[in-house]
Amino acid sequence: MRFGFIQEKAQQYPIKLLCKVMNVSKSGFFAWRGRPPSKKSNEDKLLEKLLEKLLEKLVEDAHRDSRGTYGRRRIKVALAKKGVAVSRNRINRLMAKRCIRGKSPRKFRVTTIPNPKLENSPNLVKAIEVFYNRRRLHSALGYKSPDEFEKEAA
Repeated sequence: MRFGFIQEKAQQYPIKLLCKVMNVSKSGFFAWRGRPPSKKSNEDKLLEKLLEKLLEKLVEDAHRDSRGTYGRRRIKVALAKKGVAVSRNRINRLMAKRCIRGKSPRKFRVTTIPNPKLENSPNLVKAIEVFYNRRRLHSALGYKSPDEFEKEAA
């Protein structure tokens, strides 16, 4: 960790000064820089990449299952229900990486302005239903067909 910091800042400051500030020897830093990465660190990087891909897939699936409406908060809840604990910042990063955004439903807007001078049109659906489907049972008529209901009413 100290050596990594020194390597990052080596372009801005002299290595001798960085080693002194971080309380490490110069020879230790150069020995670290010359060593190949350890087996464990290679395994950790591989594991991290696999986890990242798995999380990306889970976030993408949760977003797709919601038909594109889920944002970060609801994806976090969906993943928690699956037993995956992920921070909101990680979900934000994964969503940004995949260009995934939650969609909000649009606000309802009235697009037609009714003319108060005109009469209401007749209920054509009801007229067609009565004309073509006189035998269908209706819950509003006590589960009787319109013909049966009219016979009992008369």
